[in-house]
Amino acid sequence: GFVAGDIQWPLPHKYNESGDLLTYGYATENMLLVQMTPPANLKAGATVVLKAEVSWLECEKLCVPGDEQVEASFRVATDLPARINGEVFDKYRKQIPKPFAASSTLSFKAEATDGKVEVRLQNRGAKPFVVTTDVLPDFYPESINEVTVGRTQVTANAEGATLVVPLAANNKVTGPFTLRGILV
Repeated sequence: GFVAGDIQWPLPHKYNESGDLLTYGYATENMLLVQMTPPANLKAGATVVLKAEVSWLECEKLCVPGDEQVEASFRVATDLPARINGEVFDKYRKQIPKPFAASSTLSFKAEATDGKVEVRLQNRGAKPFVVTTDVLPDFYPESINEVTVGRTQVTANAEGATLVVPLAANNKVTGPFTLRGILV
């Protein structure tokens, strides 16, 4: 009767591999948060066992797949328990990208032309757009089977930024597709 929400992914690291290949992944420890909604008829004092099937790729020189069935038991309480591991959860919660707010001081526009997508960010606020080599906008694409997404090229100044995302078709594309991702 429990309902699991979507996985809340923190931003991955970008890795430059040999052959000019760009990959995404996580180093060392990581936590993927999932909002769990209990059923309305859940009674205090009951024991709940949550089970999940987990799969992953663990890569260094080669990628090795892994999978495991995991479970955890919890006793249902009516009062809020003391925060156990609160600092760890907070650490990973802060790494999850926040949705774009319509009230933001940035506006954006995206346009697809000639094998690329151009995203323009424009500063609408009184403060200048912050531009340093370690604080530039970036794009993290979701994978698309029909298309290879190239490295994002960024130009920026105090007024805003332009991100160019090159696209290449692996085979003939037979219809429209949607490029999804996270703009940071």
